[in-house]
Amino acid sequence: SEFGAFFFLKYKSILKMNIEKQMIFRYIYLCTFSRYDGKIEYGNAKGDGKLARLKDLQEILRLSRREAMYVRKVFVENGLIIVNKDKTISVNLEYAFKGKMEKKKELKGNVIRMFEEAIRELYEKSDPREHKRLALLVELLPHINFTHNIICSNPTEKNIELVNPFTLKEVMEID
Repeated sequence: SEFGAFFFLKYKSILKMNIEKQMIFRYIYLCTFSRYDGKIEYGNAKGDGKLARLKDLQEILRLSRREAMYVRKVFVENGLIIVNKDKTISVNLEYAFKGKMEKKKELKGNVIRMFEEAIRELYEKSDPREHKRLALLVELLPHINFTHNIICSNPTEKNIELVNPFTLKEVMEID
């Protein structure tokens, strides 16, 4: 509760997709507006039960009309969002969800909590050209040793003496 609302992101599943890096961060931002059932609420509608429609993506993502259309196409084609019968949109719960996380073996090491206010602040204070760079933060996740908070080549190592931290050059080469 100290850090506010959050959702779970299956980041490894998203990183495996063949999509442009900026789409990753834009999707994470969109997820900050999702409800427990995955439906997107936005703007003055937030909390009123009024849901965002597909046409609202441009306003939500703060992009040009042309770029918003492209993002919408990428999200739909890759199954990141679902267009409901009533033209409202939902995030695909296979990639991002709110609520209690089940303790399943396939989720271990694939899921991370994303804090909504922090993501929104990063996104809203950046311009669209910077979204690609912000996605690099997600690409670093598989390399973080959560025991010692170190970006390294052996993120599951518990013994600090055996952790192999990356150099700055190695971090820059992560793809």
